[in-house]
Amino acid sequence: MMKKAAVVLCACLAMAGLSACVGGGAADQANTDGGNSGMAAESKKQEEKPLDDGSPEGIIASIQADFESTISDLNTKLEDVHNTIGGTYEGYLENQKVLEDWYAYAEEQVVSLGDRTRENGVEYFKSVVNTIDHEDGRALDRALDDYYDAVYEDAYDGLYDAIYEDAFDSAYDTYYDGIILDAQDSLGYSEVSDVRSDAYKAYDRARSGVYKGIDRARSDIYQDRSDVMSGFYNKEFDIDKILGLNGSSSQASSSSEVAEAAAESKEPAAGADLSSASAVTPEFKNAMDSYEAFFDEYVSFMEKYKGSDDPAALMADYSTYMQKYTETMSALGEIDESTLSEADALYYAEVSGRIATKTAGLF
Repeated sequence: MMKKAAVVLCACLAMAGLSACVGGGAADQANTDGGNSGMAAESKKQEEKPLDDGSPEGIIASIQADFESTISDLNTKLEDVHNTIGGTYEGYLENQKVLEDWYAYAEEQVVSLGDRTRENGVEYFKSVVNTIDHEDGRALDRALDDYYDAVYEDAYDGLYDAIYEDAFDSAYDTYYDGIILDAQDSLGYSEVSDVRSDAYKAYDRARSGVYKGIDRARSDIYQDRSDVMSGFYNKEFDIDKILGLNGSSSQASSSSEVAEAAAESKEPAAGADLSSASAVTPEFKNAMDSYEAFFDEYVSFMEKYKGSDDPAALMADYSTYMQKYTETMSALGEIDESTLSEADALYYAEVSGRIATKTAGLF
């Protein structure tokens, strides 16, 4: 019934954990810094963008347009920064605050986009309830899958690639690894080292803040979709009630509850140890064990990172872990939860719980 549900939960945990690899603290700083109010004021047009025609398809189109507009706006403003600084070390010294303002603006826009997207997601779920037969479980599932694919995957993958990677890589290559490094070669290390160190810190804090903004927003999207899916499974169609928007508790907190409910509905034999190694499908157990092993390795890396006096030196290791993450998610992406046995569903919940426990203290 729920394709990729196991992968979604694991992806949510992975993204939450990996966000800590690149530093922290910039998101809170950006939210309290008033130095970029000019840029922030221009974002209000995006925040006030209305939904399209109120249909599920129209709402998704509106969300996608919001992402495209945000990406375009951030890229345009970064190009303005490049033009203002002018490609010289002297220009950087005179105008470095313009770059720092863009960093803070990028963080703010990612957070604001996440807030708008979550609100529009609520409207999407309500539109699904109003337009799809409540007895047509497959159609409801498809609608939730469409939302997940279009927003959690496509839209946020596009934002990640365009801003977290490309835009920040452009800033890094242009300044820290470009004109400032060139100036260090010509003027000497002692003359430029503090400027270059400060440039890296500003870049790293902001990039980490953007990553955390994306991570938190994706986690919210996943959780809301999971709760709505659980609500639909339990024949609950009041979205406000499901998501606790009217003061009520949500009907379910994770897809593992759906898996457990499905397992109970199949009435396994009394006394059966469904989560034992012998009962779990070998291929599925291998996949989940491999995933858990990755997180054991990741936690070890994070402990090393936190204790390091030179986190910049671990950026190569960070890139390696991101590649491993991508490969792991790709392999697990083929799992279809509708084909899982009772034992497999319970083993999934068991492993996911252990992973959550292992990573909880990291962020």
